[in-house]
Amino acid sequence: MSTLVVYAALMTGLSPQVLNHELQDVHEANTTPTIWLTQRIIADLANQDLITLQPYTRVPGCKIRLTYENSDPHLKAVLGEIGRRRVRYLDKELLLLTRNYLKACLHSNISKQLRNGGIEIAFGESDFATFSSALERRSLSQLYMIVWQAVQTFSASDLRFFSLSEGAAGVAEQVEDAFLDMLSRYEAKNRAIKPFQYSQKRSTLSLVLFNTALRNSGDYYTVSLRKLWNQYA
Repeated sequence: MSTLVVYAALMTGLSPQVLNHELQDVHEANTTPTIWLTQRIIADLANQDLITLQPYTRVPGCKIRLTYENSDPHLKAVLGEIGRRRVRYLDKELLLLTRNYLKACLHSNISKQLRNGGIEIAFGESDFATFSSALERRSLSQLYMIVWQAVQTFSASDLRFFSLSEGAAGVAEQVEDAFLDMLSRYEAKNRAIKPFQYSQKRSTLSLVLFNTALRNSGDYYTVSLRKLWNQYA
């Protein structure tokens, strides 16, 4: 099912009836919250022969050609097929897609908070691996609160120093340590984490994955991944 979900997400954001697109079109269509997840989806769809890449995703100016016409009837048929399928608890690929989506949301929020402090960094899939694992037991809205609180512990000069002396990897390491310290103090004292109140433009992957496939459109960001996925056991 995961292939159908990402395929529908890609088509939803792109202009109907158009077969050829620039890679930048996909990024600007808000397909996913991060560049790394969008590129991963594109590579997976190319492996399934649902799109053709010229030459490949990491080359500036990469062109994408859809194998099938992005018409409303075609997209409606794909969405209908997703909706008819029952989510299986043991579907590892769909679980991985869900986990990656939540991780991408977390990365996007971290980038946003750092950008507010004057630091512009685009994180990769492997960044914040330890902190991202907390998504298994904590909701996105709770971790967003930890992100916000942790970033407040750094001054603008702190962030500038780490970004200039150690680069993006150094900033990631410093802020992840702060996040983990903040989270561990909450958990050691068994304190409730107040959910972060936020609004964000939903990506097309979010719409297809949660509204159509998982049928959980309203509160996916308020529960942990473990609790979310246990509904399908």
